[in-house]
Amino acid sequence: MNQLPIEWKTRHVFCNLCRNDSASQLWVKDGFQYVRCENCGLVYVNPQLIPSEIQRIYEIGFQSKSSSKPTPTNTVAYEPILRWASQYRQTMQLLDVGCFKGHLLVAARDRGWVVHGTEISEQAAEYARIENKLDVFLGPLSQAGYASEMFDVVVMRDVIEHLSDPHDYLREVHRLLRPGGGLYIDTPNFDSLTRRLLGKEWSVFFPWHQYFFTAKTLQQLLRQSGFVIRRVQCLGMGPISCYNALRSLHQRQEIVSSSRRRLKAFAECRAPFLKRPYFFLQSIANAPFYVLSSIGVYVGSKIIALTEKAG
Repeated sequence: MNQLPIEWKTRHVFCNLCRNDSASQLWVKDGFQYVRCENCGLVYVNPQLIPSEIQRIYEIGFQSKSSSKPTPTNTVAYEPILRWASQYRQTMQLLDVGCFKGHLLVAARDRGWVVHGTEISEQAAEYARIENKLDVFLGPLSQAGYASEMFDVVVMRDVIEHLSDPHDYLREVHRLLRPGGGLYIDTPNFDSLTRRLLGKEWSVFFPWHQYFFTAKTLQQLLRQSGFVIRRVQCLGMGPISCYNALRSLHQRQEIVSSSRRRLKAFAECRAPFLKRPYFFLQSIANAPFYVLSSIGVYVGSKIIALTEKAG
């Protein structure tokens, strides 16, 4: 069994957006300090876990995360992303960064895309390769060796907050996209109503989430990295949860709550027919957030940025 350390290996970092080293403490949670850059406002953990520690966490917590993402019985959850991606079809090459077991890639492949993925979890990458017959690189994007301007579309779902150097990753994504290609990116919204309600106890605050963006700071980082922003939306309220992933990791070697895993398993295996009505109702519930986003009020729990590499 993998043993968790008494003390994690960490390193001090500068602000990834403006490279400033002047930050004010927001709070300390589970021994980790959360700070806000005094120059640009980016929120991050400092000191941060080194990359090898994050990789080890995902190996230890793989089973709990895997069971929270059961093999989907249909692809309705991926339809909005794939509809957006369809406008960029030229080379038909699509990359999912942090693809986990590759369910989005399977859905994209079924629609004619030539799909590729990257993943830092060895167990997840192995599953994607063997069970789903996918081309998945194990390791950071910078080591994958993809050719410049290879992809029509790059997808980064719930990834950027985990990265040790988001700016460097986005510059690499920019290199890999063809001119005019599209980047889909989403991440928790630090300015959300949910964060204001739950504060530091919001379940997204754990130390392998290293950066916490607002719509403003994410757009600044994307522009710095060479992207043209087409649309930004902040949607939803979930998760409305105070689940403590780090505490669960230490106590049970799990990083996803058992109740969430059971609910996901039930929905996929016993009641897949409920998925389409669920997403329809979700779209109705998101209507106020769409309206607010359209006027620059970003209070939904998830930021979704639709961007392009200039043609």
